[in-house]
Amino acid sequence: MGVFAGPNCIDDGLVLSLDSGNNKSWIGSGTTWFDITNNNDAPLYSGGTTISEYADPLAGTVFNLDDTNQLFQVQFSEDINEYTWSIIYWIKYKGTPSANYQQIWQLRAEVSNNSGYYFNCDSRQTATPHIHQYVKDIALSSWDTRTTVSTADWVGSDRWFCCGLSMHAENDWRSYREGKLIGSNTVPSQDISGISNINELRIGDPDSPGAYMGNVMFYNRALSAEEMNQNFQGLRARYGL
Repeated sequence: MGVFAGPNCIDDGLVLSLDSGNNKSWIGSGTTWFDITNNNDAPLYSGGTTISEYADPLAGTVFNLDDTNQLFQVQFSEDINEYTWSIIYWIKYKGTPSANYQQIWQLRAEVSNNSGYYFNCDSRQTATPHIHQYVKDIALSSWDTRTTVSTADWVGSDRWFCCGLSMHAENDWRSYREGKLIGSNTVPSQDISGISNINELRIGDPDSPGAYMGNVMFYNRALSAEEMNQNFQGLRARYGL
């Protein structure tokens, strides 16, 4: 296992593996972050002309999401069931966001769908930034939120964090940090039935979320807690954890 994701990482159900340190995923120039599993590539979106690298002293080549137009957009070659998926990503603090709601990633049902329910992760609060993962209903301004990395850990940190989210059923989604379950959805009655199948993942934001990004892995099934931990263990040495 781990041919695409990394040593000893889970391949079963893996539909996207982006690795800034792998020359099959990032060739060192251009505007595309290449998927090394199923050609679900991630080109820059909204006017970006070059991917911004950062030479991390631990992880090697990673991407700087704090530059203008550093927003990647993946359009999956297959629809993903909105109730069955997982995402795992490695992220490091760069600086305080310039505003609230600085997107780190977002799963969407349609390219043009800016309303209804969607899954999101962002860094927020200019004075005390931290990472949230949540389900949101724009129309009702209804949130189902879980803090993944708290302000005390995030602000000024020079370490990497491995974060994850797995969707097991409509009212069962679980947040992870460093391969450990930190909590499940906080509003069990949240209705996400209107989101429909997922076909797009956006990574980053052109408005300065203040972070570096390493690996990103996305699965078309819900990983177990043991599998989440296996993925963390498989890559932790690279990120100094």
